[in-house]
Amino acid sequence: MTLVSCNKSTSTTKGVEVVTQKKETTFESKKEPRETTETIGDYNVKMKSGTKTLKGSVDISHESDSLLHIDIKPDAQASLFEPDKFGPEKLMVVQVINPGSVYEYMIIPLDVEKAKVDKVFKCFNDPPEIVKGPKNGEFTVVFLEPFPDSGARPIAPCVALKYKKGELTLDTQIMKERGKEAELGDVQSIKDAFEMHQDPDDVPAELADEVINRYYLGRAKEARQFFDKAWPKKHKGKAEAWQEIMDQLYESPYWPQIRAMNKL
Repeated sequence: MTLVSCNKSTSTTKGVEVVTQKKETTFESKKEPRETTETIGDYNVKMKSGTKTLKGSVDISHESDSLLHIDIKPDAQASLFEPDKFGPEKLMVVQVINPGSVYEYMIIPLDVEKAKVDKVFKCFNDPPEIVKGPKNGEFTVVFLEPFPDSGARPIAPCVALKYKKGELTLDTQIMKERGKEAELGDVQSIKDAFEMHQDPDDVPAELADEVINRYYLGRAKEARQFFDKAWPKKHKGKAEAWQEIMDQLYESPYWPQIRAMNKL
């Protein structure tokens, strides 16, 4: 049995009418995909979320012409992110929630002849917070960046990302401002984490988390000092552990800007 609810709302901003039509479908069986349809102005977005064995898809059309098709992973769920806010700015942001709590956002300008994915960014666990805009096709969001292979404890530093004229750049001013209120761990908590691990060669993920977060706040010098103070004198593998943390940082898509923010 399929349960369907349909809501429709209309709002007008700056003379541009934004019509958002949502159709939410809930299935009792996980074997069937979930389908939604939303509309921004003349654009229709049909989203088919996948199952464990079937890929999903996002199809965007302008009136009757098909403009864009996006494949998404099995078990992923697609929707439009804040269509009432981005529609008047001639922007479409497709939100894809992937398995493993990774949210993917595809930015699609609508003031072009043919729609295409302009930029993509990923968040961990929650949708981004819009802190500026959208205005004149620009906006800034704050979110947690998912780090790969971070073990049992997820490492997700805070990122402020600005979209402007087709470019994604860090808003380092916002990142530093947020950093003033950030709750960072102390040295003793890391020493305690080392003692809790039974394997003498094990390095707690809490240490990497503290170091990486400080880099993202523009406090690289403090990050190294914290690492040295928190590392137990009798514990081996210090140099290797530091290099492993640095390797994680190098994999971040924002590393060149993080390095510039720290004047490295």
